[in-house]
This record gives sequence, structure tokens and C-alpha cells, in this order.
Amino acid sequence: MPSVPSIAEETVCEINRDFLTRAQQQQPQQQGGDVSSKAHEQYNKVLNRVFPKLLFKVGTIPIADDNGSNGIAAQMDISAPGGSLEGEEEDLVRATAAARDSSSARPKFLQSMAWHKHKLLLAFVANPAHVLVVDYDDADAKNPFLLGHETQQRGVEAIEWRPNSGSILAVGCRGGVCLWTASGATPPLRTGAVVPLVSAATKWSLVDFLRWGIDMPVSALSWSPCGRLLACGSSETPTFAVWDVSLGESTPLRRGMAGVQFMKWSPLGDYLLTAKVDASFHLWETMTWTSEPWASAGGALVGAAWSPDGRMIMGAFDQSSTLGTLHFAGKPPSLEVHLLPLGLSEIEAICGPGGSIERMAWDGTGERLAVSYTGGDAVYSGLIAIYDTRRTPIISASLLGFVRGPGAGAKPLAFAFHDKLRQGALLGVCWSTGFICVYPMLFRTGM
Repeated sequence: MPSVPSIAEETVCEINRDFLTRAQQQQPQQQGGDVSSKAHEQYNKVLNRVFPKLLFKVGTIPIADDNGSNGIAAQMDISAPGGSLEGEEEDLVRATAAARDSSSARPKFLQSMAWHKHKLLLAFVANPAHVLVVDYDDADAKNPFLLGHETQQRGVEAIEWRPNSGSILAVGCRGGVCLWTASGATPPLRTGAVVPLVSAATKWSLVDFLRWGIDMPVSALSWSPCGRLLACGSSETPTFAVWDVSLGESTPLRRGMAGVQFMKWSPLGDYLLTAKVDASFHLWETMTWTSEPWASAGGALVGAAWSPDGRMIMGAFDQSSTLGTLHFAGKPPSLEVHLLPLGLSEIEAICGPGGSIERMAWDGTGERLAVSYTGGDAVYSGLIAIYDTRRTPIISASLLGFVRGPGAGAKPLAFAFHDKLRQGALLGVCWSTGFICVYPMLFRTGM
């Protein structure tokens, strides 16, 4: 088994299968950002940038718009990395960690972090009313935006960036979907849409609200690859909707009796995966919208990702340390699929009896797989395991190393890959200690 970063270390990056670390910072740093290390210098030579480690604290009052709107697009001050947070400046992420992990308050799968498809924009569900957006291409990245709306955006459970449309973020909340854009006072996305807009000076604007029609949380979102259609579902109802966003029209679809907690469109748009809260899931072909039901003995689906060519799905289940892979035997719209297990023996050894995979993410190249898990002793608890994956001749995964977060007892609350890094992949992670970190994984560098 690969070496594990010690408790006194935190991971910085991967360069050609070698995981670089630095010492944990024991003392708070002065305002102005993270302190670089030799590991940062190594990947800076490749990317010509260093991603700051961000610790979020509410430091400003939300900005109202010029017309008295309830919309919020406020920039936040960020504390430099370091010690504990005290008083009223409570860590925004840590304050909601208990609610996030509570199965009675949230679905088992929470779609709470998302990268823009092409830009270095990272969005995260900070609490049930607000979304944080960090622009790593902005010199002011240490002051991200806090998106919220007093009446429209309540009970946030899912976020997803719209493909091929600039910077539009869909936020699933109670009663519908908020659509935000980063282009100032932009006109509504569809004819007849009337929602309050925030000031252009705040950069982000709420431009539309797709009303669900029932007062239930939208806990699952997925855009079609072209960006025209948006599928949304709720963990409280088996009916989900497919919106034509430009027309503002939705088509309801339903299979089974359980609510929907996760959805994922295939890369070519031929299929849609919908996972239910009762451990079943459906594969839909989108030509005639027929579906095939599946059930798992490994529990509910807690994560899933399509292969780059859309011919395979990899999924993780909450009562198993083995992944499942579904392979399509025919061309679309065929629903003939073969199920093959993908064992992760190292995770089984770490977790022990009763342990299982907690979350997973697979990068867009199909070469890096990130897995978090329950169980493990003091050395292995709270780590993210990183695997090298190969899809030919059959799917396989080999453990490369582990990512340890900043701060004592750090555990991953959410993580996601950015898929468009030419030199490899970027893994964004929100840690229970209140940090959001970005880990470059550089395996196409020629170094």
C-alpha cells in the first residue's frame, strides 16, 4: 500500500504519481493568504499559478440592489489559514457540517460542490440558504461571492453549472431552481421571466427562477451536455422534471414510488441516470424517454460518474466498499447493460467490517478516481484515496496515494474534479475544518 501522509502533514499536490506534502500550519498566518511551500513551487513550475487555501468567515453585510431587491450577491472577506475561529465570526462551512451530515435533515447524497465546465469557477453549498462561488482566475479569489435570495433561495441542496453558456449556475432549492449569472445585470434567460436583479456592481445576478410547482426541495440537478435541458428531481417525490430552459417549460416523468436524490446526464446526452432514495436507480434513454430499473444490494447510490465516452457508469453505494460499473452493450437508445464489480481491496482493508465508501468522484479524463470512506484508524481516518484508473481492456483501479486535509481531524465534506486541465486534473475539496482546497494532479506534464 502507498505511504500515508502523517498527521503532522497536509497534502499539496500530485506530480506524476508522487504525492507532495508540507507540514501542517500550527499558528494563524497574517491576513493575505496561504503560505507557499516547496510543493507549491513544484506545481507552480507547471501551471504558473498557486491555488490558495481558503478559510471562509462571514465578514461583510450582504449587498442589496439599487431597487431594494432581496437578492444577495455579496463578496466575503476571508481569514488567512490558521487556528480556530471564535465569536460571531463563525466558520460558515463548519456551522452547517452537522446539518449536512444528518440523514434526517439531508438526503444521503448531497450535490454540494461543482466546478464550471471550462473556467476555474468553483461553487459550494455553504448553508441551506447560500452558495459560495470562488473565481480562481480572479486576482481577488480570496474574496468569493455569497449568493442568496431572501424569498426564492431556501433549502439549497444541489448546484450545477450550465454547459456552453458563459457562467450560469443552477441552484436547486425548495420550490424550484434559481439561475444565477456572472455577467452583471443580464436580461432574463427566457421571455416573461421576472425576478429581482442585484446591482451590476456585485457581478452576480439572479436572472430566473424555475418554479417546481410544489413546495418540495430540488435535491438533484443535471444539465444536458448542450445546456438546453435541465433535469431536476426531489428526494420527497418520485416525479422529476425536464426543463427546456429557454422556453420555461417542463415535462414531468415518473418511475417507481421513491424520491430522486441524484441525476447525471451522459456526456453525449443519450442517457440520463436517476438514483432513488430506496437504493434503486433508473437508466433512461433520452430519444423516446423509456427507462430500465435497477436495484442494488450495496445500498443507496452515493455517487456516480460517466466515462468520457459515455459507454460506462461507475457508481458507489453506501453499504459497500466495492464500486459497481455498468457497461452498455449496444448503441443508443439500447438499454442493454452489463454490471461488473470494481473491488477496492485497500479500502476494504482500511474500513474493516461495516466500513463503506462515503463519496466518490471520477475526473473527466477517466484517469483519476477519488474515494472517501467510513471507518479507519487514527492514521487513515478522514483521508481521500486517489486511484489511477484504466478502462481498457476492462475497467481497473490502482491506488496511488492519499490526500490529507488541513487541520487536526479534517474530514472531507464534499469534493469534485475539474475536468479541463490539460496537464491532468484538479480536485476541489471542502474540509470539516473550514478550508476549501484545490489539489492539482499533474500526470501529463512530461517532467
